[in-house]
Amino acid sequence: MTLDEYLQQIKTLKDGWDDKIPDHIVDSTCRPNNYKVRRAWFFLVGAYLRQGIRNEHRPPTFIHEYKRFFEHITETRMHYRLTVRRDINLGNLILEGMIRHIECEIEYLRAGRCNVFE
Repeated sequence: MTLDEYLQQIKTLKDGWDDKIPDHIVDSTCRPNNYKVRRAWFFLVGAYLRQGIRNEHRPPTFIHEYKRFFEHITETRMHYRLTVRRDINLGNLILEGMIRHIECEIEYLRAGRCNVFE
């Protein structure tokens, strides 16, 4: 997967899923089912973080964010409760940071510079 493809997938994960918390429980059989309240969305956020770490498309903060994200899931026993706004906000913040960093990395690779690192 190219860096551009990776970036596009992260943007889709952030912007292609709905932030709304519906008044009913949403699972994979519901339509539409692209709500960020679903466990699948959180699994994908973690998977893309791991992929970025493994492929070195990340600053050292990705490792910290990855640990913070999974500590939040574990400490709040997220798998045993309903998703709340704070959970979604944390996932969005992590994705926004990833997007900024990868866009900068792409700019650097294409132009040989990046304002974030200067």
